Amino acid sequence: MAPGEPAARLRHPAKLLDAVAVRGRALAEPRRAGEENSTVEPQTRIALRQAVRDAWAEGVEHAVQLSVLAEAGPPDDASLAAAGFEPVLLAAIDRGQG
Repeated sequence: MAPGEPAARLRHPAKLLDAVAVRGRALAEPRRAGEENSTVEPQTRIALRQAVRDAWAEGVEHAVQLSVLAEAGPPDDASLAAAGFEPVLLAAIDRGQG
């Protein structure tokens, strides 16, 4: 199947969302274990933020990414902010969802 074919175009966003989920879980684990200030957190936060940016650049809407992150488990607004979802963006997404 050629890269421009529809099925190939659908697989790429799915892989990007998988990356968002994996990195979201990686950020959530230390927080759930009570290790909010671990030395790993800045690296996982940067990796998650990059995954979110990559998905957005490929046309994956923020609301879809938030849904994936909710399932992955970042537990609070601070985690979402660490992923690049600033409060203003979250409010805009809420307004857009009706």
